[in-house]
Amino acid sequence: MGKKFVFETKKPGRSILWPCLIPVPIDGDIDQQELSVRFSLDHADEDDHVALITEAQAAADFVRHILDKVVLGFDAVPNEAGETVGNDDMFAVMWATPYIQNGVLGGYLAMREGRLPKNFVRPSASTSAATTAGTA
Repeated sequence: MGKKFVFETKKPGRSILWPCLIPVPIDGDIDQQELSVRFSLDHADEDDHVALITEAQAAADFVRHILDKVVLGFDAVPNEAGETVGNDDMFAVMWATPYIQNGVLGGYLAMREGRLPKNFVRPSASTSAATTAGTA
């Protein structure tokens, strides 16, 4: 049995680190790769989400408008050499790559519904505190 539900009042500025599945195209197939994204929870409740969607419908780029409002950063994304890529570089790659945008948007919507990605493997208890710092 899970933990007992506790009502929390709305607190602006809260965020959550959430796994997003990115459908990376490879030769004749798609490779589902996991990307941990820090999302703002300021638009997670229904009224704020509806307002965000309404704003996005009037924007020139629907997806970018939403992601601009809800994506705060990325968690420890390595490059080919194993070095961590900075948030500025990850934002630049996301804005240039529609399949990353779609995966991140899908992750945000799944988070709002309380639904983890299919085949998600929870990190072990040894996951660093830095990975979970700032979650609420």
